[in-house]
Amino acid sequence: MPAYATNMRLKFPIVALTLEIITIILFAVFVVYDDGKGHGHDAHDNATHHEAQPMDLYPMFQDVHVMIFIGFGFLMTFLKRYGFSSVGVNLLLAAFGLQWGLLMQGIWHLDDGKIKINIFKIINADFSTATVLISFGAVLGKTSPLQLLIMTVLEIAIFSINEHLVANVLGANDVGASMIIHAYGAYFGLAVARVLYRPGLRNGHENDGSVYHSDLFAMIGTVFLWMFWPSFNSAIADPGITQLTAVINTYLSLAACVLSAYAISSLVEHRGKLDMVHIQNATLAGGVAVGTCADMNIEPFGAMLIGLLAGTISTLGFKFLTPILASNLGIQDTCGVHNLHGMPGILGGLAGIVAVALGKKEGGDAAMQAAALASSLGFALVGGAITGREKTKRKRSRSRSSSSSSSSSSSSSSSSSSASSSGSSHSSSNSRSSSSSSNSRRKSGKQSKKRKKEKQHKKKGKKEKRHKRKKDKKAKGGEENSGPVQISKYLKDKKKGKYSMISGKKIKMKVKKSKKDKQRDKNRAELLEFLNSTV
Repeated sequence: MPAYATNMRLKFPIVALTLEIITIILFAVFVVYDDGKGHGHDAHDNATHHEAQPMDLYPMFQDVHVMIFIGFGFLMTFLKRYGFSSVGVNLLLAAFGLQWGLLMQGIWHLDDGKIKINIFKIINADFSTATVLISFGAVLGKTSPLQLLIMTVLEIAIFSINEHLVANVLGANDVGASMIIHAYGAYFGLAVARVLYRPGLRNGHENDGSVYHSDLFAMIGTVFLWMFWPSFNSAIADPGITQLTAVINTYLSLAACVLSAYAISSLVEHRGKLDMVHIQNATLAGGVAVGTCADMNIEPFGAMLIGLLAGTISTLGFKFLTPILASNLGIQDTCGVHNLHGMPGILGGLAGIVAVALGKKEGGDAAMQAAALASSLGFALVGGAITGREKTKRKRSRSRSSSSSSSSSSSSSSSSSSASSSGSSHSSSNSRSSSSSSNSRRKSGKQSKKRKKEKQHKKKGKKEKRHKRKKDKKAKGGEENSGPVQISKYLKDKKKGKYSMISGKKIKMKVKKSKKDKQRDKNRAELLEFLNSTV
């Protein structure tokens, strides 16, 4: 059985079900409903959220939920041969990630040894899942669902540590999670992609591209993300004027980002044409960049300025930086998460440092903001490198057990053929060393006969295919030539006898006769000569 088939048929179901059973057991032991009586201190949590009605945040939660499952899922359907997996694997990772995120984030905020689940906690669980989906974009098309599940376990566990450090220990402000989600997820994925680098894909792959309908589906994801990003940045902000400020700042930053992305795309592209890659991704960079200071009083023009810079940086990154990363640094970023989440996330962190230094946030500390940015990048790079090495170890062990090829669309067939050839050579070597040489010769003779028959069968099949193609071509040619013609051409060729006077259709002048027809004509001619001579 090929390695990839074994991976999907046996290993993946076992690992997926095992992880789900472990998660259910942990939920049974630690997770209970929040009755509103006692509350631990969550990351980004405050008392005002608990004073509000339990369902007040449900619209925000659904907006974030749509972003996770539809926005990110369809944004990654731009690849012409990976659309089903983009949406399908996105659903798999998000469904497991939100369960695992509830546990990993809840560990830091136990109340009487229990994790009390409420609407606020499931929003934060969706946020933890977003980090995995961002990293998924960096390794899109290069990893199996099994590897991605393992990446989800490790990445969310490391994310929860970094989130606790940034929000509770350092006390930094990151309401829209530019640093702890976007920058962290992007550079975690890039570190994994660097470890999984394949030199054979230095110049790209034939399937690493888009077609018209795949770009159209990707635009669906872009529009959903663009519409709901204000909810993403304001969902965990303090209710009231602070939450409204986060919505307005994100709204204006996204609008300014679209204009700059379109303008720069037209400027750098040949003949001023717009590139769909830029339109699908760079138009969202404003929402990423304004996240850290979304709830701060940075003035509307400040939010628009951040969006303008984010759209410019993101578009230029797609045009110039992505090829450099692939060719010089060996980082094959499939979706360009470095340009959409990485650099805008760093820009958001820097904007937060400046805003806090200017006194736009009460009780803020610029040094703690800088430490939070450094912490997010450090955890991302180290954690991504460790996760990538775990994946490469699994790949090496799998390749040693069975000589499989790379994970392209035809990998399963090539791995099966190589495995069968190695198996046949191994059996032949054993037969030589065995004492019963006659039996081994008979076996090898039978195998050679089978191979010859298979080759002959393949040759016959090829000949039949060629014959069919020729027939189809002739039929097509006959249909094209037998159709109605222009009057001028018809009048010219009518004199030469090329067209029928009745139907106006072209007459085939040259008719190829078979050997039987030729022999029959010969016999008829001889018979006529004989009859003439006798008469």
